[in-house]
Amino acid sequence: MLAVCAVLVFPARLLVYLVTILAFVVLGQALYFLRIDQAIWLPAVVCLVLYLRVFIELVSPANYQNNRLPFASLLILLFLGWGLFSSLYSWQSGWQLFLGSKDYLWYYSLFFFLLLTQMDMAVFDRLLRCIPVFMLAQLPFVAYQVLFVVPKRTTGIKWDSVVGMFGGDPNGGGASGMMAYFMLFGFFGVIELFQKKVISFRSVVFIAISTLAAIGFAEVKVAFILLPFMGIYLYWDVLFKRPILFMGATLLLIAVLWAGAYAYFKQFGENSSQRDLGSYIERTVELTVDPKIINYETGEIGRVAALVFWWQEASKIDVGRTFFGFGVGAVKTGKTMVGQIAARYYPLYRPGRNSVAVLLWEVGVVGALLIFAFFLATALLAKRVANWPQTLGRDKAWLRASSAALFFAVPMTIYNRDMTELPVSQVFYVLLASYVLVAYKFYRNRNE
Repeated sequence: MLAVCAVLVFPARLLVYLVTILAFVVLGQALYFLRIDQAIWLPAVVCLVLYLRVFIELVSPANYQNNRLPFASLLILLFLGWGLFSSLYSWQSGWQLFLGSKDYLWYYSLFFFLLLTQMDMAVFDRLLRCIPVFMLAQLPFVAYQVLFVVPKRTTGIKWDSVVGMFGGDPNGGGASGMMAYFMLFGFFGVIELFQKKVISFRSVVFIAISTLAAIGFAEVKVAFILLPFMGIYLYWDVLFKRPILFMGATLLLIAVLWAGAYAYFKQFGENSSQRDLGSYIERTVELTVDPKIINYETGEIGRVAALVFWWQEASKIDVGRTFFGFGVGAVKTGKTMVGQIAARYYPLYRPGRNSVAVLLWEVGVVGALLIFAFFLATALLAKRVANWPQTLGRDKAWLRASSAALFFAVPMTIYNRDMTELPVSQVFYVLLASYVLVAYKFYRNRNE
């Protein structure tokens, strides 16, 4: 009832701040420190009710000039429609559709709401100014988790308890991957701001320390892959304009990555079977790319193995549904509902190993391609708007960083389930995508 009242009564700007604070600040602490698992419903319910506000804004005559959605948003409309079609085509229960939609479909109401209500960059400017502060705020949380939580953990990988403010279970896993991804996004944004003389070098140093601490103590190995690829994506043009600078930066980056990998090996990976850095890297790569790796004790499937498993099993069940999907929520495993596909293999196998596997099972090849096309389209549009001469320096910086974050969101779907499960991840991607499209409309109108 409070969510309904807030969504219908709150001004648009306050409503955006409410969802952002719930996802980035309140939710993580409620999960980690208070152990309130049902807190994940907070931002989800607000976003579900927000569809009603979106409809009101869409049909409002006063908002007629702003209710024309950009072309890229049609991909999300098609994706949402395809998810509903897939669920009706493979109908199991309304409860499965309801709980499955909560994980990732409800949050796109915020995307449409922002497109319909924000005619300038004021809301985004205030949110983006908070990013460096939020990055620095991770440091005390990481320090507390390293000094007090990790030593008390007796089961599993101890460093899974390091999640900053992004939430999780102190005795289990958490959103460490999303924390590292956000920190990399913010780090590149801050570098861009420094290049445009918006922030000082001292601020860059403090934020770099916070980023390294968050990624290092949380043992997020994928960050060592993302860092160089994001750098190449953002600064490829420097290779042709300033090749010596590019080569120098590349050598420095290689040295940093080697030092980081060696530190990870000594801290987390050295044992009787992994006695040197080479064997540690080989084992890490093997766990990711091995198409047959399955842990029969836990039912966990390897990242690439999950795709092979989907291809082999989905075609056996129904070839058509390989493309159409088995319905939203089909691979969800929760306390009150186990999806039809999950129930078929659980507990021997857990088919929803990562987001790409979840999408392929639930909305099929077509649905997965639609959402991937949306992220790639907004990423390329962000880079385009950042290069416009009328775009302000601060927005140029964050649009370039957003371009990298949205682009690499697609390959990150093979790493974890953040895109289809984690509320803070949903809100993060939705905010970035809407920021890009609102900036596109705003600066295009200024040019005209």
